[in-house]
Amino acid sequence: MAIVAYVRVSTNEQNLELQIEAMEKHGYDVLYQEAVSGAKADRPEFQKCLNYLRKGDTLVVWRLDRFGRTLRRTLELVEQLEEKGIEFKSLLDNFDTSTASGRMFFQLCAVFAEYERNIMLERTYAGLATARAQGRIGGRKRSMSPKKVAEAVDLHKKGVSAKQIAKMMGCSKSTVFKYLSEEKNKS
Repeated sequence: MAIVAYVRVSTNEQNLELQIEAMEKHGYDVLYQEAVSGAKADRPEFQKCLNYLRKGDTLVVWRLDRFGRTLRRTLELVEQLEEKGIEFKSLLDNFDTSTASGRMFFQLCAVFAEYERNIMLERTYAGLATARAQGRIGGRKRSMSPKKVAEAVDLHKKGVSAKQIAKMMGCSKSTVFKYLSEEKNKS
């Protein structure tokens, strides 16, 4: 009977230290960790964790939202764990799915985890819409100014290869093709 810990952050810029420290205080036999959004279905370390678990083991997460973000998926996963005789524990949410009240509390936590994610998405989309309305476009800064793009188009019309243009402009060949294609689509 192993205690299996799973910790996750959404991006590589975030830090797992807090979660790992909490797991060390709790104690574990095996630790799986990754930096990937909980909304993604493809979480390789999470899948390895699930494959490792056996009857009598306990899966421990720092907080329910580290486990899954959608209510449906979270409930399905916990049900699958229960069917296999695997206990599920969330350190911060402090629930035990082996009792009726623990299962109810777990379900409420799952509802709030999904609600929290939906609120975050609404704020993000609203912020992006506001920025677009003010003329700001997200994404990376364009690597070629309109002047350089016009220059590249003229060079290309004169028979200069994309590879040569890229070298002259200090960018990649794919960048040149991207801007040439954009200009072609405009006309």
